[in-house]
Amino acid sequence: YGTLQNYPGYNSLTLDLAGDLYNYGTLSNKTIHLSSDGVQILWQDNESPDITCRFFTAQEAAMPIQLMSDIRFTGCTVDLGGRTLCLFTSTASYILSVTGYQLKNAVIQGNSTSTLNFANGCQLLDLEVDEAKFTGEANCLGGVVVGIMHNHAVLQNDSASHYTLNVTNRLNNYGTLQNYPGYNSLTLDLAGDLYNYGTLSNKTINLSGDRRQILWQSANAPAITCQNFTAQVTDTPIQLMSNLRFNGCTVDLGGRTLRLLTSIASYTLSVTGSQLKNAVIQGNSTSTLNFAGGCRLSNLVVDEA
Repeated sequence: YGTLQNYPGYNSLTLDLAGDLYNYGTLSNKTIHLSSDGVQILWQDNESPDITCRFFTAQEAAMPIQLMSDIRFTGCTVDLGGRTLCLFTSTASYILSVTGYQLKNAVIQGNSTSTLNFANGCQLLDLEVDEAKFTGEANCLGGVVVGIMHNHAVLQNDSASHYTLNVTNRLNNYGTLQNYPGYNSLTLDLAGDLYNYGTLSNKTINLSGDRRQILWQSANAPAITCQNFTAQVTDTPIQLMSNLRFNGCTVDLGGRTLRLLTSIASYTLSVTGSQLKNAVIQGNSTSTLNFAGGCRLSNLVVDEA
């Protein structure tokens, strides 16, 4: 209910916590370290200020850190040392908010309403997330792997280099994936399905799954404007489940099959500018290939369109 802080202007205080944290007050000391090898609970009162310790760390352990409320960090490097952080219980889902600095070295367990909220250029590094909703804005460094991503955030590479965001199961994009303005680029490596309601303007989207991959785009979403849309060679097709639009994008499917139809519907693939190449396209008399802006075609095998 009180305050843990560093002596003003001199040295620092570390809290070594082998138990649970129920915080109603102020935590602004240098380091909080979770040192137990058992389950550790984190709870924060809604009226308490953000945790502003410089480092929030954890000992590697088989047992998870369990949120029992929303929790907020500002100006803090949250480094969980590879430990699991659970964002939900059987009755509730929670929000982890990190403003500034980093969230790294964590295995995060969530669901469709568990939320990772970021602000002020928070950097993401070496995260394994099974499912979560992403909100706010963040910069991706290396090693960010998400199973099911419900993205409502603006996500971009960090300015220092080119980085890759990996999504292994499904991306529901309501937000924005983009390159850091003026510096380097972000690649989306997608091994699962894409359901896009938002903006995809990062440099490269690569379809890397070895199973059928579904592409769906809301009619209200802008055209996909990544520089490169590529695919890994595999025997399983890419399946359109809606009309799909690209603008200024080289669509190079590496010889993979793209299906423009299902048993009940036919779809339109639109490419404005740049290229469509290296694809086997399956369609029917109402499946449509629509081109504009001098789009170039090469190495295409089309059964009907």
